[in-house]
This record gives sequence, structure tokens and C-alpha cells, in this order.
Amino acid sequence: MKKRISIFLVGILLFSFSFSGCSNEIIQPKNNVAAALSNEMFKTKINENIQQVIDVDNNNIKGLNNIGYSVTQDIYSDSSENILFSPLSLSCALSMLVNGAEGDTKNQIIEAMGVNDETLNTTYNQLINLLNSYSKEKDLGSEEKVKTTEIITANSAWFNKNVNVEKDFVDTLKKYYDADTMNVDFSDENTKDLINEWIEEKTNNIIKDTIEETYPIDIAYLINTLYFKGTWRDDFNEELTKKTPFYLADGSEVEADMMFGIFRKKYYEDDTCQILGLDYYDVTMYVILPKGDLKTFVSSEEYSKIEDMIKEAEYNSNINIYLPKFKYKNSIDLKEIIKNIGVTKIFNNENAELKKIADLSPENVFVSSIFQNTSIEVDEKGTEAAAVTVVLCRGTSVEAPAEKIEFNCNKPFMYVIKENKTETNLFMGIVQNPTNQN
Repeated sequence: MKKRISIFLVGILLFSFSFSGCSNEIIQPKNNVAAALSNEMFKTKINENIQQVIDVDNNNIKGLNNIGYSVTQDIYSDSSENILFSPLSLSCALSMLVNGAEGDTKNQIIEAMGVNDETLNTTYNQLINLLNSYSKEKDLGSEEKVKTTEIITANSAWFNKNVNVEKDFVDTLKKYYDADTMNVDFSDENTKDLINEWIEEKTNNIIKDTIEETYPIDIAYLINTLYFKGTWRDDFNEELTKKTPFYLADGSEVEADMMFGIFRKKYYEDDTCQILGLDYYDVTMYVILPKGDLKTFVSSEEYSKIEDMIKEAEYNSNINIYLPKFKYKNSIDLKEIIKNIGVTKIFNNENAELKKIADLSPENVFVSSIFQNTSIEVDEKGTEAAAVTVVLCRGTSVEAPAEKIEFNCNKPFMYVIKENKTETNLFMGIVQNPTNQN
């Protein structure tokens, strides 16, 4: 593996329905070619310095981050495994879905996300422009410019060629989310290959075989990808990495590859935890290390104050940092968790109000499942991670030396990978056993 940081994210929304009783909605089949559905132009700021002029609704970013903490807490409450979750993936998926919802169904999503409906699309439009602007070479004083950070986000929508999709919905996805909108034949087994190839291309060929099979009853796949690649500003010396004990929540211990470095980093400490900011370029990983056990901290009132703690972090130049290398994968069923945050009506096969995607009366479109698969690896040079989110719908500066600080992650801890300009949480995770790769 190349020593670098790469994060890949795919968010997928799959819509399907039963054709019985809705023959009036069927149009004549077309050739099995991915035909573009929208001529709308993406609202791009490519000719502007978006990093200087960006003006997003901070309430929408706060909502995105909050839903991340809530979902991560819910996942952790019932899991003894390592966890990785992408708040940005889920929120982007839900934001696109909002444009196809109405009534109480829409209101539930908006309320659970804690966002402003009037500025939601423009917020994500600017986020897409901002994140994609980071994929430029930086001059670090060396002879050659290098790409220290790459963040590429992309969206697409694949619609059943036999369904009359609402034009306003398709045009909105293109205008604000730059979604490639395609008409395809879901009864053709080659369609899944077409979609998988798109996903692989957008994730630098890292995520493969995402879609196992498509069905004639599928309505649409709404797909979001996020690709992140970068390097630590201060990497860890591989020669200093040693096998040391990592103490598990049950009191047992394992031998972990513990990295070590003394760096000047953002740092926060109170009676409940320590927080350390490990810098990439334009992005930071904040490691949250409780002073007690992680389970108690995550269930306490202090957990809800992590964002405030991060804002209070200040640079300290004398921190002994111990961080284990870790690599793991997991799969998270999000349906019940999404219900727990108040989004229930999208799962009601009779009352879900998603006709702004396609009006299939007397049939109805509803969400049948939501899950996210993830993978991450952290070493001396950086991080490599991937995530896939699927929503399935069916019808029916120099300082004086400071006091030495020990930041020793030799027990369960959590982390947040945050884009610095808007403070958007790209990924959140919990490491319970750095030697467990499942």
C-alpha cells in the first residue's frame, strides 16, 4: 500500500416498486443505453476562489455534524466492534431525497437533519464546489508541486427507463448536486456493471462490485461518492513504531503497533477527556480520548459537547503522541437508527410521500432499508478509507516549551475527520480493538 491518505465514499439510494396496478405509468422501452435525462447546468464556482467566498448556512453544517454524533452514539450503544460512519454521506443522501419528498415525510427528514429547507440545496452545492477545489497541487517549498490533499465528490442518478421521472427532481439533482442523470434498463444484467464502473471511476478504482444485481421493479439509484486523499502534515517515524499493549474495554489486552511522535498540535483537555488534532492539509482528524471508559463518555452529557470542545482546542508544542495503527471494516444497518432520530414515514409503504421522484399512483414509493459499509486503514503516513451507503426504496507559529503532555491511545477511543473551512465532519469512527480487522 502506498503511504498516503485516501478516503472513498459512496452513497447509494435505490428505489424500486411493483408494476402491478400502474400500467398507465409505463412508457415504451428504449434501447439499453445510459441516456442523459437533464440538460440543466450545474451551479459551478470553478472560476471563483470558493475557499475564500464560500458562504454556507452554518445551521445546515451543524445539523450534518449533529446527526453524525447521534447516529454514531446509537451504533456504538449496541456494538463491540470498531466503527466507521460518514455523516456527510448520509446527510447528502437524505438531502437529495428531500427533493423527492413532500408533506410530513419531507418535514420529518428536515427536522431530523436539523437543517433549513430553503438553503439546503445551495449549501450542498457550495460544499461540492469547495471539496472539489482542494484537488490542486500545493507548493511546499520543494522543487515540485505536490497534491497534498484531494477531495472529490460526485453524484449520479440512474432511473428505470419504464418510469416517468419528475423533471423538476432530475433537474434539481443536476443543478445543485451535479448528478449524472441516466435512463437505463434495470432488467438487463449489464446495467449493474455500468453503475459499478461509474462508482469505480469516481473512487479511483477502489470500490468495486457495489451493486450485486438490479431488478425490473427498481425505480432509481441515487449515488453519491466522496474521495479523499492526503498526507499527514507531520508523519510518524516508522522506526519509532513499536508493539505495545492496547487495553480493551473488557479489561483484556492485545499487542498493537503503536506509532509515536512529538508534535505541535491543537489540544484540549478537561476532567472528562483529551482531544488532539492531527493535521492533514485542509482536513484534520480529531482524536477523542476519554479519561474514563469510552462507553461511559459516549453516554454522558459531555459527548454532546465534543464540537464545542474542538473549537476550544489550542496549539501546544510539547505533546507525546501515541496512536495505534489500525485497519478494519464493518457494515451498519441504519434503518432502525434512522427511525430513532425521527425519520419514520419514508419506511411506510402506504404513506411515504415520495411522489416528487415519480408519481406511481396508485402504487407508492417507500424506503425499505438503509445500510453503510466502511473500511479504514491508518498508518505512519496517513489514512485510507472507504464507505458505501445504500438506501433501498420499494413501491408499494514558535512557542516557549509547554508542560509535557501524554496523549496515549492505549485504550478505546473515537475520532472525527473534519474539513477545516466549513468544519464539516466527513467521517467519524470508534476504535475498540486496533488489531481487529473485521
